[in-house]
Amino acid sequence: MWRPWAKTLSKKIAEATGLPLEKKVFEVLGYCTEKEKVLPGLLAEATSPIIKAELTKMLIQEGVEENWARQLINEASTEGKVDDPEHMKTLGDLKTLFKILRANDIKIAVCTSDNRKGTIDFLKEVGLEKYIDHVTCGDDPGSEPKPSPSTAWNICKNLGIEPSDAVIVGDTKTDMLLGHNANLGWSVGVLSGVGQTPDLLPHASHVITDIDDLLPIILPHEDWKSCYAYSDSKRILMEPHDLEESEAGIHGNATVSDGHQKMNVADVELVILDLHGTLLCTHDRYSDFLEYFDSRLRQVTGMNLKDKLYREVGMDQSTNKLTHGLLADGSMSQVKGSLVSLLRKEGYFYEEAVMIVNQIWKESQNILLSEPKALHPNIKAVFKKLKKCNVKIAISTGESRESALSDLLKLDLMKYVDMMVCGDDPNSDFTEGTDTQLICEELRVNPSKVMVVGDSIGDLTVSSKAQVKKRIGVLSGVGTLGELEPHADHVIPDVLDIPVVQHLPGVGQNLQDHLEVYVQQECTKPVTLYTAQWKFPHNMIKIGMEWFIKQTGDGATAHLESGGFIRSRPGVDHPDIQFHFLPSTVNDHGRVMGDRHAFQVHVGPMRPTSRGFMKLKSRNPRDHPTLVANYLTTEQDIREMRDSIKLSREIFQQKAFDEFSGPELLPGADVKTDAQLDEYNRNMADSAYHPSCTCKMGSSSDPMAVVDAAGKVYGIDGLRVVDASVMPSVASGNLNGPTVMVAEKMADAILGKQPLPKSTAPVYRPKTLETQR
Repeated sequence: MWRPWAKTLSKKIAEATGLPLEKKVFEVLGYCTEKEKVLPGLLAEATSPIIKAELTKMLIQEGVEENWARQLINEASTEGKVDDPEHMKTLGDLKTLFKILRANDIKIAVCTSDNRKGTIDFLKEVGLEKYIDHVTCGDDPGSEPKPSPSTAWNICKNLGIEPSDAVIVGDTKTDMLLGHNANLGWSVGVLSGVGQTPDLLPHASHVITDIDDLLPIILPHEDWKSCYAYSDSKRILMEPHDLEESEAGIHGNATVSDGHQKMNVADVELVILDLHGTLLCTHDRYSDFLEYFDSRLRQVTGMNLKDKLYREVGMDQSTNKLTHGLLADGSMSQVKGSLVSLLRKEGYFYEEAVMIVNQIWKESQNILLSEPKALHPNIKAVFKKLKKCNVKIAISTGESRESALSDLLKLDLMKYVDMMVCGDDPNSDFTEGTDTQLICEELRVNPSKVMVVGDSIGDLTVSSKAQVKKRIGVLSGVGTLGELEPHADHVIPDVLDIPVVQHLPGVGQNLQDHLEVYVQQECTKPVTLYTAQWKFPHNMIKIGMEWFIKQTGDGATAHLESGGFIRSRPGVDHPDIQFHFLPSTVNDHGRVMGDRHAFQVHVGPMRPTSRGFMKLKSRNPRDHPTLVANYLTTEQDIREMRDSIKLSREIFQQKAFDEFSGPELLPGADVKTDAQLDEYNRNMADSAYHPSCTCKMGSSSDPMAVVDAAGKVYGIDGLRVVDASVMPSVASGNLNGPTVMVAEKMADAILGKQPLPKSTAPVYRPKTLETQR
């Protein structure tokens, strides 16, 4: 970015003054003409006003009058050409990186010494502006140059985050010092710019090669692993498939058919695919490769080895089609090894043979990496359908990693692939079946849930060693029907016939629940339920007898009749916190009773913004599902839980409680600060038993809707959902009543009855939103 600007500036200054000042301008700026590289200095680290001031000072020292020097520098300091790749270009795939960060609720700020106009123009030009939450520039009023911490603090304040939760990413020592001085969570140095490792340390928490390597540092493993593909020696950032916009027309019950029977992949968790012959047409590429290899081999050795060459690797000369052999069933390392063996049989000693094969192989890489030819234009749709059905996808190929990666990226398929094992990987053993076992272990899928798809006998026989569920032969590559049938459970024309099941992405998503916490107060009078527990058996017998005989007394009530709803803060238009009062104390959902007379309130927010999910572990209905509530994952929920305790304490401090209130038992008088309250909530909060919303009701245009207004599941005949899971959002209170209402409404729809008219019952509204009460 700065190189052309610095050259243009130095040239203008030299021409205007008539003095040979180019070298001195470069020295002031911190630009090395020998290496054509920006060094740590003004260009890399200072603001525009500082740079202009230093250049003006240099001109004055060279005898230029001060006013003219200032004017000259202002006129010569033109904006960089943001639309010229020679002047401005991004390092790494910033658009993909920023999109992933935003999808993970991470805010993005730009802090630069450059001027605002050039910065904003550049962000617009490269399409990044919409991802940026805040921009601070060197010429902003009141802006202090790095490494002053005030800039970082102001950014954090504007974005509503704590400095300890922020990460600075930069390429200079001053960037790292800024992070250190501001006590930011991490300072990440990037080696793609000005600074080198010694410059960035010791103030950098981490040093990475380039910006694309940032995600593994700041995101959990499960959140970043799908964002990369892997070459031999580096990560390649890519947009995960789940960030794509949902597309219509993916639903349906596709089937696989061999002309006699059909099956689906409802019980399959992983599909392992061969690459060439299954997804890509290999005949043309390998035909061109062998033709070139034979030509060069004849030029280098003077021998005609074409017949032996084609037989050695498995290519039919008459049809230019692959047959069963090394190219179809082996790895590229095995192919190279066989070519070395071929030359040794012709009298070449080992090292000479290795050199010849490697030379010609290297020359022919452009053929092996040529534009791939997909066997069908809709292969991408198959991958999408599999992913929408939560089926993992792996590629097992004898090709080199470079070649396989190149093909999948060019076809835009790599984002759907969960794992790839290639012929030149250190642990790969393509012909022995261990690659299939490796994939199953890595992706944690039992082989009994795995389908392997390939076009050759080798693809199918190696998978049988791993005892996979299904082996599917495809007729789009090497194998014929007669060759594949003995080794396959099914043989299909091509990979497009792999089935998917009906899928509704909203099933199990949108899980919402009410979280509550207990605020407990010791009671100074013996008027609680403390003695109504099993440590006092005579009282329990008395309570039971009274209920059986008279249906009165302590056994005739649930003891949670007292409660209420309040608004947590100004601006809330409906009560969003609920209380249940209990004249006793219990913990751990009633499994632990209190040890004294006391009372408590159960309190929590009614409209949580945290969202969880429910997923099946297996097809066995007796296996418990995976339930992840994701409680307290939003700042609003954390604040409202904190407010719940504060408001409960305020109620217990009212005069009406004076004759009963003793010391606070929980959270306890020593729990005062917001941080302490947050910690208490995370350790002690419990579910209020209101899980709901996992089969959301909505319109057919809503991709996350599962049922329509009558409870019918989209795309499946004869199936309805009639319970609290159809609620789009959890009700502001206990769910029993609303669930009964849902059931009655659905029953009318099922029976074809006219629904009851809409209720006209009044709904509470606060007199003012300006105050909390």
